[in-house]
Amino acid sequence: MNNEQPRPEDVIPRTSARPTGPTLEGFRRHLLDAADRSGVIQGGILEAVVGLLDDYTNAHPGTPVPGRDTLSRRNLHSVASTYRSTQRHPDGDLDGLLDDYAAEFSLADIRILRVAGEAVAAATPRAIKAARDRGMKPPQIADELGLTPSRVYQVLRELDAKDGKKPTADGNQ
Repeated sequence: MNNEQPRPEDVIPRTSARPTGPTLEGFRRHLLDAADRSGVIQGGILEAVVGLLDDYTNAHPGTPVPGRDTLSRRNLHSVASTYRSTQRHPDGDLDGLLDDYAAEFSLADIRILRVAGEAVAAATPRAIKAARDRGMKPPQIADELGLTPSRVYQVLRELDAKDGKKPTADGNQ
């Protein structure tokens, strides 16, 4: 027979008959911490699980996750990809998705995103030029930005004309 008593820090005080567990946000943080400490493959899997949790909470905005930052890069990536795929899918419920976003984001969040979107849109031609100056080809720039190559070439022509430079056929100076 074992006469050892459990250590006090191992005993969970019972405050109700119903068992309690970690919150969803606590579980999410735990997974992200574990991903940071894991190898590439295991970390990628853990991050994918967190992505699934985020997708679920985005799809069910009536299930708030306390402490979740709606403006986090991870959440905004999920918003952008879900919006784009819903927009492109003929059976996508775009109205329902937009209603969900309206419920998820506060008016202050929406203002921040609108102004940030304007700022990033205004900076996009400069980012295109900087990428070209680093040696990226216009089709690669277009792919990374989600633009058509012709739009990237057009932006480069406009910037070069503004700077008084004549571009070559491949979009370089």
